[in-house]
Amino acid sequence: MEVEIAGYRNVEYVLLKGNKIVLFGPNGAGKTNILRAVYLAAKALAGASFRISRDDFKPGGYIRLDRYTLKYSEGQLSLYEDGRLIDSTGAEGEVRFNTSSGVKEVFVNQCTVYVGWQKGPIDACGGEPEVSGEFLFEDPYIASRIARRLKTLGVGLWSVYYKYAYKLDKWVEGNRLSYGELRLLAILYAIEAAPEKSIILIDAFETGLHYDWIVNL
Repeated sequence: MEVEIAGYRNVEYVLLKGNKIVLFGPNGAGKTNILRAVYLAAKALAGASFRISRDDFKPGGYIRLDRYTLKYSEGQLSLYEDGRLIDSTGAEGEVRFNTSSGVKEVFVNQCTVYVGWQKGPIDACGGEPEVSGEFLFEDPYIASRIARRLKTLGVGLWSVYYKYAYKLDKWVEGNRLSYGELRLLAILYAIEAAPEKSIILIDAFETGLHYDWIVNL
């Protein structure tokens, strides 16, 4: 994936390349704004509605994901594919583009997992609503892949996961797991269940995770 951002919030210009991109830096450096920019562009490509403010973009500012560019000019947001205009809309309030790009998105922040745009958010921090087998373990193939990843990471949770989620097809109550375990399962699910043409954004990746998990993941 290639990401190019210019004139968005406090991001003057950045060009990122690769299938796995890690951002690090002090508070206020613009890390979250870079994630936000990719998030907006992915929503535009998916044909989903999103809220935008004129103050987000400087004149001529743009966000490019590979062949697609979301650009602000003269009070309008426009979406392009290889320089060809797909659609334009006002850059204030709730906006939505007409597109058939087929791009899907899995977005993971510190506590919430979004799978595509039809299923809605799922709390990954425990409490209500609980993270259950219906969410994390609905597909036996994905469940087996997650179990293998957990075993590779050396996480004792893998045996519990395998027994309840994969073998018995049982729900695992989120409030019985630690915050770190829930977050690790949510991230692994996002990776394994992501459809083709997915973009996975994880803000504060290390939050709640053991150092060894971060290194090996």
